[in-house]
Amino acid sequence: MYRNNKGFTMIELLLTIQLTMLFMMLLMMIIPYMKPPSSYQTFQVYQFMGTLEKEIQTSSDTYIINNTLYLTTLNGDLVSITHYQNFIRRQVNGQGHEILLRDVKDFTVTEDEEIDIIIKTTEEALFYDTIVPFTSR
Repeated sequence: MYRNNKGFTMIELLLTIQLTMLFMMLLMMIIPYMKPPSSYQTFQVYQFMGTLEKEIQTSSDTYIINNTLYLTTLNGDLVSITHYQNFIRRQVNGQGHEILLRDVKDFTVTEDEEIDIIIKTTEEALFYDTIVPFTSR
């Protein structure tokens, strides 16, 4: 009796197709959870960090009270940078509402020799920066 061992049988082919489709369905369910933070939001956070660093280094004094960063500018204005709802906002002399960054879940500012900033976005991305002020304390 002659037996052909060079190819797939019909049952093997159907099982292969079925397993491939099963893996594809599982993959389609997992892909939305593997989404990295948008590059646009990452760009916004890095731009905010750069702007904040420049503002800190050009201020005459900086201090932190209740997770709010206070800066005294060279002309004597008091600038506060704080987390408000889903924004990081900037106020000058307690007035105004300039939005510096959107979609922020958590904003933490701590001070030691340098100023440490931690931002957690609504997309669960975490950003960290350390800024060393030029002014002596």
